[in-house]
Amino acid sequence: MEELQVVREGVDTTVQTYVDLLAGLYSVQQLPGLKFALKVDENIQKLESELAPLNKLMEPTPEFEAFAERVRNEAGNDPEKRKKLEEENKELVDHRVEQIETAREMLAEPKEIQLRKIYVSELPKEINAAQIKALKPILLS
Repeated sequence: MEELQVVREGVDTTVQTYVDLLAGLYSVQQLPGLKFALKVDENIQKLESELAPLNKLMEPTPEFEAFAERVRNEAGNDPEKRKKLEEENKELVDHRVEQIETAREMLAEPKEIQLRKIYVSELPKEINAAQIKALKPILLS
């Protein structure tokens, strides 16, 4: 079996790179081809595991989810009502803003994850240009 490798040279390897790559892998997971499917599945599992801390960080607290539902129900699209509710719940809103800012910082951090490379010869005929572009960081000629 081939060795695992980091994303190909010359590609910026931040956490965001891997988030984008995971989205690309999700977009091709229904395409045919045994070898291709096995590599896609293995890479998805690896990325989901490595990106779990980011996903955990991005989960809103139950209190914030309840607040968001209240805002939707009471304020709808009225910016003045929304602002008033946010001011009344400033601590909760501030905590959520901090969560999002921390996640943004995490996305910009450099990261190396060992993934299976996919050779162009392994790509299914049904793949389109957008899907190929999304997989470029792990494609080899």
